[in-house]
Amino acid sequence: MQVSTIVCLDNLVQDDGWPASEFCFDLVRLPIFHATGIAIGKTPRRGQQNNLGPGFSIDQFRALCARDARPEQVGSLHHRLPEAAANYLLRHLPAGALVLGHQMPPCLIDLLSTADVAWIDLRLSPLRFGSDLIMGLGTNLPSLHAAVHRHALGAEEVVAEARLMSARMRLRRRQDAQLRLPNNPCVFVGQTEDDPALIDANGRIARASDHAQTLYRLARTGSMMYLPHPLAGDFARIEHDAIERVTGHRVPVCTLDGYELLACEDELTLVGLSAGLLQEAVWFARSAYALAPVNDHPVFDADHQQGGYLQIASHVLLAEPMWASALAKPARARPLKMAPRANQLRELMNNWWGYADATQRGSEHLRAGFAIAGGQRHAEALRRCEGELVTARDQLQGLRVELDQLKAQLRDTAAIASAAAAASALLTGAALPQATGTPAARKARAA
Repeated sequence: MQVSTIVCLDNLVQDDGWPASEFCFDLVRLPIFHATGIAIGKTPRRGQQNNLGPGFSIDQFRALCARDARPEQVGSLHHRLPEAAANYLLRHLPAGALVLGHQMPPCLIDLLSTADVAWIDLRLSPLRFGSDLIMGLGTNLPSLHAAVHRHALGAEEVVAEARLMSARMRLRRRQDAQLRLPNNPCVFVGQTEDDPALIDANGRIARASDHAQTLYRLARTGSMMYLPHPLAGDFARIEHDAIERVTGHRVPVCTLDGYELLACEDELTLVGLSAGLLQEAVWFARSAYALAPVNDHPVFDADHQQGGYLQIASHVLLAEPMWASALAKPARARPLKMAPRANQLRELMNNWWGYADATQRGSEHLRAGFAIAGGQRHAEALRRCEGELVTARDQLQGLRVELDQLKAQLRDTAAIASAAAAASALLTGAALPQATGTPAARKARAA
């Protein structure tokens, strides 16, 4: 198709992901411009310059969504837009437009595909164990998919990255002599409470308890463990309690992180709703089962697949050649290119998930850098302060003991004084009858 303009759209139904979407469009704005001469603009948020038709208002669009959706149906907007809102958006899409999206919800994908509007959706790949993050690229155009495939990662490259991670994690695990897992455990992989991947077609958020019978059977066949999501907060405890309740068994919390679990030499099986770790598991030769539907998945074939996302390395995403191929433009003599660099996209996004924990724990390189930067001196000063604090606490405890002894002595002295006063009063009272008696008695004593 001939693309005359590119429209950037984030998830217009929700506000949470808007900054991440705009960041993604910032990354590709320059290489797309060099490849096509098209300025992609921005999302229609906050009155920014965008390539939608004149008069489009995101507030009006949201109002149309809210007007046709009862409060209990708001979650269903993730899968289906009300007719009025859908028509309003389509009226403002220029002819020949290609929609560039980020984390596009099913409602927008279905709307554009049904209306024969070309789209590209960018989203971070669930395969996050490599030397840098990978961007997934999906589209409804088979020709565009085939063109991008020439620039995408191959399955063998992803396998190689998984082998490197496995070697790293196994070395550390052997050196630390960590305990083995229970025999052939089944590990339930938790997610965050508000993960959009858990919203079903009816707008309901899937929960582990929806699969009580399956979890009950798994718990009866062998040991089960629970791996909480590191960002789940208190929801992890709620989900863990629910799993123990439906299985009727104690389910220990797995203390290994996700990549330690994938790379360890123990036999295990992973199960969960739709966590990304379940898609990573296959690259580590692990058995994994998703209980909820997974709407997007990595693909490596040139043939277009619905819900399939090609895997794009960060330096390819940020360069011009892939975008020239995607949009059928002739390559320039000296196109904009980027050299591969480890953790480039991770650093740009400042988003490391479990990769930082997996690779930096116990790192001698980081420890040396910490020492050279003065961290060793600070650590020694801190240890001195801790020692002085311990000494001060011991001295304070000694003073408390002495004070308690003084209090005891004072109590004893007070008791003795009180007893002496009582005895004195008793003796004084016994002498009174001799000094004061009847007149006859006094005369008798006097005689």
